[in-house]
Amino acid sequence: MSCSEGLPIATEGCARIALVTDPAHRLLPIGTTDRIEVLDILRGIAILGILPVNMLFFASPLEWVADPPWRGVRDSGALFLIHFFFSAKFYTIFSLLFGVGIAMQVERLQEGSVSVINRRLVVLFVIGYLHIGLFWYGDILHWYAILGLLLLRFRTKDAEDLVPPAIAFLGLPVAIVVISLAMASFNSPSSATPAWMTDSSVAAYQSGDLVLIASQRWKDYLVLESGSFVYLPHVFSMFLFGMALGKIGAFREVDRHRNSFRKALSWGLIPGVPINLAWVVGSFWADPNTMTPLTALVTSLRFLGGFAFASVYVSAIVLIHRATESSRGWIAVANVGRTSLSNYILQSVVCTTIYYGYGFGLFGTRGPAFGLSLAFGVLAFQMLASFLWLKRFQQGPIEWVWRKVAYGGQGS
Repeated sequence: MSCSEGLPIATEGCARIALVTDPAHRLLPIGTTDRIEVLDILRGIAILGILPVNMLFFASPLEWVADPPWRGVRDSGALFLIHFFFSAKFYTIFSLLFGVGIAMQVERLQEGSVSVINRRLVVLFVIGYLHIGLFWYGDILHWYAILGLLLLRFRTKDAEDLVPPAIAFLGLPVAIVVISLAMASFNSPSSATPAWMTDSSVAAYQSGDLVLIASQRWKDYLVLESGSFVYLPHVFSMFLFGMALGKIGAFREVDRHRNSFRKALSWGLIPGVPINLAWVVGSFWADPNTMTPLTALVTSLRFLGGFAFASVYVSAIVLIHRATESSRGWIAVANVGRTSLSNYILQSVVCTTIYYGYGFGLFGTRGPAFGLSLAFGVLAFQMLASFLWLKRFQQGPIEWVWRKVAYGGQGS
């Protein structure tokens, strides 16, 4: 993703739906025993998969994410692995799950209680902006909240009616890139960031005080948001696809949809490998500071490759889980999924402490190879922490606060 990787936060809505008749009961959060395990697993996989990509943003200036200065074999190899296997794949899964969750919440709460979902999204928006103000500029929660309100306007449509607009939004980023290329042919000055701005960013995050870091964080947030019009249609496309899957019960009735998951696996894998290989190799040659045909092609392939591999990952996990669902080996990942919102914020807390001046001050001093290794260490820590937390509590701490506020005190 040209900004940060994202997060689907309709977590409780991704639980098993029991269509109860008591309206008051419908307003309560989903109980732990009613959850659909494969959705918790997918959510856990997604939260683990976004960190290697987001680590690039935690560790270095935005300019270095687009045009890395690291040229060694280890760092170049790490970048290849991150982009080929992770970039644009896991925020796509997050977005898909968000749509699934909204569809299931609407089904459970029914039309008269959509205000509950609206309230959840408003609270989510606030959490997102607190995340930006306190920790990291790459937050995606506030955009999920905004686009979630738009998604609710599609709630009454049948699943098949959601597919055409989903396809249209999926192709919109490519159209935007092509239009940008056409405009650049008339006037294509380099957009390279002056060296002093990069140096200022490194100085702020690496050794600045809390005020200076906060100031730089909001500057980077505004830069990141300036490109949001390119990737947000892709996010919303996944919302719509996810809502369609939620409406047909694809994750509740896996056996019924097993052939569809198998087709998605093969259809995503066959074109996905060459598409992702082309965009990753092309990204090493494309100039990120000028809109050229190669830059436009690489950007377009990134969105398409992310969608293809996300289909592969989701389908493979669903099918493997169905064949091995009695195994306890899924628990560690499912625990991360059950506490996904807390784990998303935790990643920012841990990583900014490692890289920013109020912690170890490693910002701008370590390359992608170090960041990838660190990401796997943080992920192992999160799996252990989630396991220990859920042995005592039923939900993550931020999930608890979110439920309390959104359900008016009934969410404990």
